[in-house]
Amino acid sequence: MIRKNVDIQKQTVPIFRGEIAEIATYDFFNEQDVNGLGRRFTKVIIPRDNLYKAHIHEGEMEAIYILNGQALVLDNNEEVLLEAGDCHICRDGETHAIKNAGKENLEYLSVVLFNK
Repeated sequence: MIRKNVDIQKQTVPIFRGEIAEIATYDFFNEQDVNGLGRRFTKVIIPRDNLYKAHIHEGEMEAIYILNGQALVLDNNEEVLLEAGDCHICRDGETHAIKNAGKENLEYLSVVLFNK
């Protein structure tokens, strides 16, 4: 299967932190594409001074790979600064949040896989 750039679904997710901003997501595959093994392979763009709020993963795990910018990641209760080339894994039952801690857009890849 080939999926050209024009065929990749872009979504904007509204977030609120002082002012209205949006996180852009580009979904490269969906659950049907991977026979129910996961639900997401996405490029995420978070504007400066914004965040993806804390959330828990249940029945799944998420791995993120930083492409550009700086991310302040809340990994359960520990804050860690990540930069391009760094990876974070949030396992089943764990909580995380991701804040753009840099002066440019934060860009990362996200893969969410189900527990089997």
